[in-house]
Amino acid sequence: MRIFATEIEAQTMEALRAKDATTLKDDLRTLRQVQLDLRFQKAFGQLENTAKPGRNRKNIARVLTVLREKQIQRFLLTDPEVSELLGSGGVSLSAGKNDPKGVVSRGDIDGNDARSITLAMRLWAQLRRNPEFFARTQQLPRI
Repeated sequence: MRIFATEIEAQTMEALRAKDATTLKDDLRTLRQVQLDLRFQKAFGQLENTAKPGRNRKNIARVLTVLREKQIQRFLLTDPEVSELLGSGGVSLSAGKNDPKGVVSRGDIDGNDARSITLAMRLWAQLRRNPEFFARTQQLPRI
C-alpha cells in the first residue's frame, strides 16, 4: 500500500514496519508537530492543500498501528505461556485466503513481513478470548 508520508520518509507500510520502535516514536512526534502546524495554517488561512490534514491524521494512525503491532508481537514472543503453546503445536491459523491453515510456530510470528504480523494479530485475537490471558494482557500499556 502506498502512503504519502514525506515528513517521515516512508512510502509504504512495509517501510514503516521495517523501522524500529524508537524511530517510529520519533516519526509520530514529527507527524503530530506537522498536524499542529497544519492547524495553525488553517486557522490563519495559509493552508494551500486542504487534503494535507486528513492525510496526516491517517499517517499518524498508521504509525500508531505499526507501534501497537510491534508491541503485541513482542509480548507474544516473550510470554512464557504463549511460547509453550507455540512450542507444543497447539495453534493452527491462516494468514489469509491464499495462505493454507497450518500450525503456527514461534518463527512464523517473528518478523516484519505482512504474514508474520497478520499471524501474530490473529493469534492475539484468538488468545484474548481466554479470560485468564485477557486479564494478563490488561496490564500491557497502551501506546
